[in-house]
Amino acid sequence: MSEVDIDTSSGESEREEAPKSLPELEDKIWAVLSFEDVIGSSLTYDEASEMIRVAETKRLSGLCVVTNDVAAKVRALGKNED
Repeated sequence: MSEVDIDTSSGESEREEAPKSLPELEDKIWAVLSFEDVIGSSLTYDEASEMIRVAETKRLSGLCVVTNDVAAKVRALGKNED
């Protein structure tokens, strides 16, 4: 595990071990939203991050990573507006 500095209220810093990864980040539970639509779903967090990098080169706005559950709700809301 890698170490990170954590500031304490006394102004000193402590060393705390940071986890190498969280299991949820490896699960295909992530989706990518733009202002316009859900642009990807059922991704690992790394895949979602890469999708955002690619989408930024295409000048898409409002990009964010959310869970698949949130993406499904956004899709449902979008269909109700039509």
